[in-house]
Amino acid sequence: MPLKALAQEVVSNRVVYSNYQDKASYPKYLNYNVGYGLKYNFGFDSAEGTSIIEYPNHTVKQNRNYQVGVILSDRFGRQSGVILSNAKTSEDDNRFGAGSLYVKYRTIASTGAADYPGSALQVLFNNPITTGPDGWPGIYNGDVTSPDYNPLGWYSYKIVVKQTEQDYYNVYLPGFMAAYPDVDTGGTTTELGKTSHIVLINDNINKVPRDLTEVGPAQLQFRSSVTLYPRVENNVEAYNNQQSYPGNTYSFVGTIATNNSLFFPDNSLPSNVPPGFNQFYQLDSDPLIARLTTPVKLGVTANLDVINLSISETKPVESKLDIYWETSTVGIISDLNQAIGESTTGAVKIEFSDFTLTEELGGVRTVINSIIFKDARDNFLPLTLNEVGLVSVVDGIGTNVTNRFEIQETSTPGQFKIVTTGSGYFTYQSPIGKNQFTFNLATASGLPNIYSEYQISNCLLSNQTPYISSPGPSQTYTFNLGYVGSVVQCVGVNGSAQSPGQLGLIWEISGTADVSISSTGEVFINTTTRPAGTYSAQIRLKDADGISGYLYYDRTITISVA
Repeated sequence: MPLKALAQEVVSNRVVYSNYQDKASYPKYLNYNVGYGLKYNFGFDSAEGTSIIEYPNHTVKQNRNYQVGVILSDRFGRQSGVILSNAKTSEDDNRFGAGSLYVKYRTIASTGAADYPGSALQVLFNNPITTGPDGWPGIYNGDVTSPDYNPLGWYSYKIVVKQTEQDYYNVYLPGFMAAYPDVDTGGTTTELGKTSHIVLINDNINKVPRDLTEVGPAQLQFRSSVTLYPRVENNVEAYNNQQSYPGNTYSFVGTIATNNSLFFPDNSLPSNVPPGFNQFYQLDSDPLIARLTTPVKLGVTANLDVINLSISETKPVESKLDIYWETSTVGIISDLNQAIGESTTGAVKIEFSDFTLTEELGGVRTVINSIIFKDARDNFLPLTLNEVGLVSVVDGIGTNVTNRFEIQETSTPGQFKIVTTGSGYFTYQSPIGKNQFTFNLATASGLPNIYSEYQISNCLLSNQTPYISSPGPSQTYTFNLGYVGSVVQCVGVNGSAQSPGQLGLIWEISGTADVSISSTGEVFINTTTRPAGTYSAQIRLKDADGISGYLYYDRTITISVA
């Protein structure tokens, strides 16, 4: 029934309205945040819920974007449009964000699969629903004795969700082969961590299709543009496979061909199968092989047992329909407003000082000297160490280095710091990713108990200039005419406090011909035909290549030939 109409008529026993208004005015935005976390334990208190019983096998799909909205309804079923959030939050990796949310893949440090109850989207209302635009009907009040009696106001609410990433495939594979299959010729180390291979069998051939546009009649190898997210990975442990945690990375299928056409020029399998190739499932049938570009090592090498169940997800198809789906989360606005006024929340925001770590110092050092946590209303929370944890630390190439750091409380209640552990020695190395750290933290605090995850990224180890200790400044070395051999053994160290300080050093020499320097720093005269005279040579010591290039130290020596 419309809210009001300028005309009404009865046509064939039906009431017809014209020039009508079908809904009242409603707020353009509401102040709420959206997050996700583990389902609450069953119960009816503020720290509990019912979804773990209602939907025991359901969970929020990972690697998806969600937009959450609210719809208001009056007592007669008239509904508002979708109301989105206007909450402004930082871009930090907190559990609660604004109205749109990306649910990432779980990490290896999260709850184990056997104990995982599933995750659910969560909405945190920061302010009651009490105001709206001019002309809005207000909130329902059914008390006829009240001066605020309002039977036409907004009465209930429901949560709606838009998620456009829809259909995808689970690709079932007989294992990931890391690197290449040719064991005898070093294939197990070729592009290790960059390339893997998989066998496509049964209907998985259609899930990872070849690109058959613009192909020639004799073409045997085909490109593909399928993105895969590994979810179960084969290994050499007791259970032969394990859960895979791709994070925000993925593998890309670049080439698909049969085994024979991909690896053998004559397109036929040799009678004596080279070692490693028998780790391809059903090799005798010349199966389709897909070559993957991977960000890290994926699977096991061909000298081990490759053939074990592995599973990948394909990138989902994104729907172009702008549809919000109704959820089972509904309630009365007055009850929601009361709960908002009475509730307390845990930490959802993090603030931290700059990361400082140089290679020239050893020992236990503080690398981040201030970390604090805040609730959704930006209030400081004096958490304890029991409520805060350092989940993991990884470098830029994916190596777990959590054991090199720990989180501690400072003398200020609610403030934390991250320090190095053990000897605390760090050396700047190549590639650059070895010197970049990402800290993953988590808190469990508040009422209801809110689990939040945070990330402190792009933490860079500071490189220090190397130093040449020998030869000293302005050294002259005199040799007879026709001498060939060693001039001087140079001694240098990188900027690290870790002894002996030789990691990543590169020696160079310039300024005079027929003089060279070895990788260990020994200078040589290489020819007997050098004429008599005095020659100046510049020795340069470089260390690992950094973001701004190599750091280096120069030392000039004089060579006299008489």
